[in-house]
Amino acid sequence: MRPLFSTFAPLVAFASFASAQSAYLPAPGKLDASTLVSYQRARDFYALGDVRFTLPDPLEQHTARADLGYGLAESWALDASFGWSTVHYKESATLAPGLFLLENGKKRRSGLIDTRLGLRHTLVDEFASLSEATPTLTARVGAIIPGTYDTGFINAVGDGAAGVELGLHAAKTFAGTGSAVFGDLTWRGYAENVPDAVEAAVGVSQQVRSAVFTIGLRHLESLDGMDILGPGFTGIGSFSDVKEINTSLELGLSLPLGPVTAGLGFARTLTGENTPVKSVYSLALGASF
Repeated sequence: MRPLFSTFAPLVAFASFASAQSAYLPAPGKLDASTLVSYQRARDFYALGDVRFTLPDPLEQHTARADLGYGLAESWALDASFGWSTVHYKESATLAPGLFLLENGKKRRSGLIDTRLGLRHTLVDEFASLSEATPTLTARVGAIIPGTYDTGFINAVGDGAAGVELGLHAAKTFAGTGSAVFGDLTWRGYAENVPDAVEAAVGVSQQVRSAVFTIGLRHLESLDGMDILGPGFTGIGSFSDVKEINTSLELGLSLPLGPVTAGLGFARTLTGENTPVKSVYSLALGASF
């Protein structure tokens, strides 16, 4: 029998940094649901590859999101992620001569975030194995439906391109210790001119009494694209076409509150290219039905 709290709680804590899907699936006929709010802030920005610039004003983003997972059958589950986001940037100067970061002075942009729909299948189940060393491995295929926001600006909510996702999720819970390790590797292929990308993450969690602490690293890398302010970059309309690289540290804390699990999350950009140096704060609530 899978210990629900030790496997579900890290996902709630990390919910703001990914699509909150993992190797562990809800039982057939059961629904895992989480809601979250997050706040992001960036004052520095990598351009020309890894050259660090200071923005004239902070770039801020507020997001509200829901993540759902439904057990279809043994080892099969559907998942969905959707929500709303607002990005605010009050420009007082330009990032570089001739590069204005807003269009028509529009300081605030909002819209539905990209909706993600997926199907997961457990390939290897540690809880059904006779070997204590066996991990859980789950494959996922998904679709990305672009949101309703405007694109091509520093304060755009996202890239606004449809796409597909292929991923492999892994996890291992160590019985009697309260410890778990988990990770994922995902390839995303996009339409339009948005570069395809890969995302990888690895993390560990430790349960201490009723609390679960998590720490992890996440790396996102576009497979091609241009540099901000580099050759081929024609202005703010090119922001969706750049080669973004971002490595972040993620921290989380989860607590059970009766039938609900509450999570606090924090993430910070460690290094990157053509990406904001951002701090992310999140609050999430999750439950199973």
